[in-house]
Amino acid sequence: MVEVELVDVRIEESTKQPFMELRPKDGTRRILPIFIGLAEAGAIKAAIENKHSHRPMTHDLFIATLTATGSRLDQVVINDYQKRVFFAELHLVVDHEGQPGGRRETVSARPSDAVALAVRCGASIFVNDSVLDECALPDLAPAEPADNGELVDEFRKFIDDINPEDFR
Repeated sequence: MVEVELVDVRIEESTKQPFMELRPKDGTRRILPIFIGLAEAGAIKAAIENKHSHRPMTHDLFIATLTATGSRLDQVVINDYQKRVFFAELHLVVDHEGQPGGRRETVSARPSDAVALAVRCGASIFVNDSVLDECALPDLAPAEPADNGELVDEFRKFIDDINPEDFR
């Protein structure tokens, strides 16, 4: 399994279909796009932007119910891909009568709902290696420099060491 981060929710231009974009945290330059419904895209985007409604939305209600019952979402795993459909699991920790650690439960979920919940409560998101290997695309976005100060220092060294003869 590889831990991933939610990059954003976007709209595919030609089909106008929303999708969430996940990127492995292991440094590989891959992107996992997963097409989702419009309502789920709105729910994820609201969570990313930390927007709240006056009344609890479905994902907020689910998190509140977990909390009220002494449970928490530990992690989300996108664990399978079959016939062009992604599958996910919610990994829950259920605390009963103050027992430390609690009982672990796994619940099947759609990836869009699972990610909407993970964003709301800060749970980690993982993808099985086989799913990434089959479905991830190369990340073609330019790599950002890790440290602008380091880049400036490198450029200054280049300027200091350059000679007119280097251009002949």
